[in-house]
Amino acid sequence: MFGISAAIVAPIGLTLLGYTISRDDSEMINNLSKVPEIEKLINQAKTEEEKIQVLEEERAKLTEIIRIEARRQATLDRN
Repeated sequence: MFGISAAIVAPIGLTLLGYTISRDDSEMINNLSKVPEIEKLINQAKTEEEKIQVLEEERAKLTEIIRIEARRQATLDRN
């Protein structure tokens, strides 16, 4: 009984294993084909990083302006 079950199940298992390996190869080829896109993504990230840097600098300037204006207003309120 075990021999018959093994004879039936073994080919199915081997077929599934073969499918998994070929699918992994196909997936790897697809991932490797995206390598030129990596350069584009790196450049895009650099651009985004530059935008973030500008925004952080602008935020720091606005924080300083608000601090100075708050002091000025407090001084005016005391007088």
